Amino acid sequence: MSVALLCRVPCWVVQLYVNVQHSLQTQSITVDIFTLTLGIMASLLLTTSPAVVSELIINEIDAIKATLVTQLIRCSDPSLSSELEATLHYIHIRPFKFVICRTVPVDINLPIT
Repeated sequence: MSVALLCRVPCWVVQLYVNVQHSLQTQSITVDIFTLTLGIMASLLLTTSPAVVSELIINEIDAIKATLVTQLIRCSDPSLSSELEATLHYIHIRPFKFVICRTVPVDINLPIT
């Protein structure tokens, strides 16, 4: 998707230049600027949505960890405590990581870089 976004950038720049030039000459904003803006926003949304969803999942996992720790502290049953510790250990050794080809991590830093 990043390649598609990069391939569209020159087209957007030319269209924006033509539309701004036309708007300055006629003193009106045309519908073309609106459609160009919608196209840019759709492409940016498609490009950044996996990173945002990944970050939301990571935040939810952190909330689950906090809940498990709270339950572990309050728990008086030894068997339930053992299960909670095993669950926390599993979450710790198998963290959520969304990566592309096992090399590029998809997180909130991806759209920025």
